[in-house]
Amino acid sequence: MIIANKTKRGFWFFAKYKFYLVSDNSDSLIVMKVDKKTWLKFNTGDYFDDHYHQFYTKEQASVNVK
Repeated sequence: MIIANKTKRGFWFFAKYKFYLVSDNSDSLIVMKVDKKTWLKFNTGDYFDDHYHQFYTKEQASVNVK
């Protein structure tokens, strides 16, 4: 799944962080709440493996494919 968008709602410690994930093989959209550390580490275009429930950057994903 690819991170299509990321949003932050609220401010300070009331903030809520979300990723909008789009499936690779279909057009389904999944909204996932994440913590601030994960939200800051990953950007749109990075990947989420729904089998292992892990996020990967573009660079990490290209290394894992080889």
